[in-house]
Amino acid sequence: MKMKIVVLALGLILLSAAGLWGCGRDRELAKVSVDDSLPKIQKAKVINESGSPISSTENDTSEAKELIALADTREEAEEIAELYEIDLSSYSYGVATYTTDKNTQELIELGAEKGYPALTPSYSLELHTEQTTN
Repeated sequence: MKMKIVVLALGLILLSAAGLWGCGRDRELAKVSVDDSLPKIQKAKVINESGSPISSTENDTSEAKELIALADTREEAEEIAELYEIDLSSYSYGVATYTTDKNTQELIELGAEKGYPALTPSYSLELHTEQTTN
């Protein structure tokens, strides 16, 4: 029992010495200040298929041409496509992607009325930043 206490005390002494020796004596605290040399970040913009930004008033579900839904199997994803009469683009890891030229908001409302699996619009979001150089 005495040996354990001696080892513990010696360990604490060595850790303290290593901490003091590693930090040094003439260290200064770094001061953090906010200045204007850091890049400014702008709001994220929704980009449509042509690559131009969509304003917030245009950013509704009728603009999306792609829809997504959760499905356990590819067969289930194909059944969802038949229910909504839309095209299945891809299926991977339980997520089905569909394309349509129909009004997506009307499709979503139709699914809610009839109890179909839920569809969600698929948007691409990009973060634009403005960098300043001094």
